Amino acid sequence: MNAFPLIFLIIVVSVVVSVLVGYWIGRMEKKSPPPPPASAPPPPSLLRLFLDAEGKPNLELDGALLHPPLTAEQRKRLIAHLNLIRPWIESSGQGAPSGAGPVASSARPAATPPPAAVVSPRVPASTSHPPSPPKEKAPAETAAPLSIIAQVDQILQELLKNVQFPQVVRLLEGPDGGIQVVVGLKLYRSVEEVPDPQIQQLIRQAVMEWEKRR
Repeated sequence: MNAFPLIFLIIVVSVVVSVLVGYWIGRMEKKSPPPPPASAPPPPSLLRLFLDAEGKPNLELDGALLHPPLTAEQRKRLIAHLNLIRPWIESSGQGAPSGAGPVASSARPAATPPPAAVVSPRVPASTSHPPSPPKEKAPAETAAPLSIIAQVDQILQELLKNVQFPQVVRLLEGPDGGIQVVVGLKLYRSVEEVPDPQIQQLIRQAVMEWEKRR
């Protein structure tokens, strides 16, 4: 029996199976999505200012939360980071310079020198004028003396304070120089016209007191 046909058949079947397996593997590789690229690590945070849940500002330096008072090393690092952002602050609206580093101390504006003291020239003794004597104060104007009726009215007001009279009572000088009496909103031409005997008695008492003080 000739075995050549059987060997040939086995070879053909092996080739076909190999082709089919390769084709199936290729299809599976096309269907499977490529693995996502590895994300680059975020850049380190140098300085971060944020608000907490209560609205209070917090400051992070090199990823660590700062709490006052700062140490000498923390203060040094904070100043160095602030120097890094000075070009953005001092750029006057222009874009921030690329690769700007810390601002050197020589770039700071020079302090304005204090103004020189102005020395007034001395005047020779021969040309100096003697100080002018102080001006005498003008005598104060003396108040005009009160009339007799006004003086009696002052005494009457003192008496009215003691009795606490409910109405206003005043003495005025009439056009003829006589006494006029104001009681509330009424004007009486003389003491005798006043209907209240208590007021008449107080006025006469004020006149008698004025005569005693003379």
